[in-house]
Amino acid sequence: ANKDKFDMLSIFDPFDLGVWLMIVLTMITSGLLYFFMEVMDPATDRSQLQFNPLSSIFLASFAFTGHFSFEPRTMPARLFGFSLTFLALIIGSAYTANLASFLVVKNTPKLEIQSLKHAVSLGMKLCTYKDTAEEKMVLDAFPQANMDRKSTEQQSFWGVHGIVPEVASLTTTASYIDDTDLCDFAITSYSSWRFWSQNQDTNPGCRLGWVGRKFNDVPAGFATLHDSGDYCTSFIN
Repeated sequence: ANKDKFDMLSIFDPFDLGVWLMIVLTMITSGLLYFFMEVMDPATDRSQLQFNPLSSIFLASFAFTGHFSFEPRTMPARLFGFSLTFLALIIGSAYTANLASFLVVKNTPKLEIQSLKHAVSLGMKLCTYKDTAEEKMVLDAFPQANMDRKSTEQQSFWGVHGIVPEVASLTTTASYIDDTDLCDFAITSYSSWRFWSQNQDTNPGCRLGWVGRKFNDVPAGFATLHDSGDYCTSFIN
């Protein structure tokens, strides 16, 4: 099974690039705004930041980590500080929610079909070779099955791959149809699966695989000719 690679930059996935740029711009603008407030009124903050705008920007960026380091003493500065921390709270909450959503979606296990009944109950599209015993057996058991009846057995496999039958051959490049026209599974016998799965024309790249449990056991044997009427013998030809 393929496992996801660790990506250090995945911490930035909850927001797109535009949102991150706006957050950085907000940090810089907030720091400069607080700096100019203190330039106009040196009593704005206890830390005396009117001589160092970079320190003001640094402390404004700290607010987005949940740490408020300003020490406002005037009402405008306190209103500004409240607005900045409230914005940081909203952004932090949105980031946490989006990150949790990404982790849940990323670690959701893929749906595994355990049986033919399971596939039918989910309304999955099944490719079959029409007018065969396999198709009749499935339809008798599941009349509501979503069947796509193909004129040849090979086409039932092509329906899963999405190969256009007219151009799929050993001497031409396979062409693929839109995903909406694909079958989810092909219904076939085990012997047919063993044969067609090893055929490069039917299974290019060996991408097909056996899914779920067998549906039914059907006793079978080789076709023989037995004529004791004309030759008075029980030998099998």
